[in-house]
Amino acid sequence: MIDLILFRSNQKKCAPNTAMMSGNNIIRTLILSVHIYGCAIPTSIIYKYSEVRAVAKQLESDFVPKKGYNTENIIGSFDLYNEICDSIALDGELIDMLKSSLNENCYPDSAFKTLTVDIGFYISRFYSQKAKQTDVNWFPADYTPGLSAEDWTALLNDTSVFNETGLKIMKSFYDYGGAATCKQLSVKYGEPSQFYNMGSTQLAKRVAEKTNCPLMPPASENSKWWPVLYLGRNADTNTEGDWVWKLRNELAHRIDEYCRQKSCYD
Repeated sequence: MIDLILFRSNQKKCAPNTAMMSGNNIIRTLILSVHIYGCAIPTSIIYKYSEVRAVAKQLESDFVPKKGYNTENIIGSFDLYNEICDSIALDGELIDMLKSSLNENCYPDSAFKTLTVDIGFYISRFYSQKAKQTDVNWFPADYTPGLSAEDWTALLNDTSVFNETGLKIMKSFYDYGGAATCKQLSVKYGEPSQFYNMGSTQLAKRVAEKTNCPLMPPASENSKWWPVLYLGRNADTNTEGDWVWKLRNELAHRIDEYCRQKSCYD
């Protein structure tokens, strides 16, 4: 059951640095989506404008939330997420993945509502950002260490290469969405920026020494090691930090697999 509650409050409009002006009241309308639990079982979603708007745009939905249309936005958002939930229920492979990752301590999510919210969160926070990055020129464009997904699996399980520090750095990058500046990781996960910067360089050296993989040309001294693990680009003006590193695809896929096997997400 979903309740839509309207709160109206009179607020005096104030001029900057002056006393409160009279005779010019503003009516604020706040709409809350109440997430009702029946026997602790969630039956719908919690509405968040920016998140639902990103999902709707990525899925090219006929409904896209608009500022000022509060009631319509919430109703449309529930309809959109119900459509996503219906599609999830028909995806046998996805349902099998969900069931295989649950244990007796997990909420069963038999109606797939929690899974629907998780997928919406992924689309809004990660997939939408990856879509924006498809046209970005990542450096280096003409170099690869030539390591397969199987190579990365073996390396991730080799503690002489991926030690505790190396694994923490990799999991932080992956958890952030696969691409981040060292400053962003420092703010979210702790440790100074140099922990991620220098730690990545040392990890890349160990990978190269273990595999004898090709390296960047000798003239590229400032970018000799890190391209083994990442692609890079300049950060934009809205991003904390100066340089963005993105995990190489084969490595990112194997980090996810490794963390699921080792229960890193518990």
